[in-house]
Amino acid sequence: MKILFLLNDAPYGSDKNYNALRTAIQLQKQDQNIKIWVYLMSDSVTGALSGQKEKTGQYNIGEMLTIIIKNGGEVRLCTSCAETRGVSSLIPGANLGTLADLTKWIVESDKALTF
Repeated sequence: MKILFLLNDAPYGSDKNYNALRTAIQLQKQDQNIKIWVYLMSDSVTGALSGQKEKTGQYNIGEMLTIIIKNGGEVRLCTSCAETRGVSSLIPGANLGTLADLTKWIVESDKALTF
């Protein structure tokens, strides 16, 4: 099964990205046959910036994305969204993507979840 997570909101300020990514991580733990794709658009692209430093006791979106990547998932960022926001230094394994990449994932996914 292939599951696409499409994130739009800023990584901090609400728990939308946190809830999406912890769900994705749990799915990877439950079933290694599930392929997780995460596509970051709009302000969510800043969650893939390298070198994030969270406050004590706070979650780190970059670390959560890294866990997904290490467990076989893929993370792509909307290129124009990233360029508009000056995002260039990405966590290892995250890549810039295109609208064609996103639409391919939408067509190939069994489920698409938006946050």
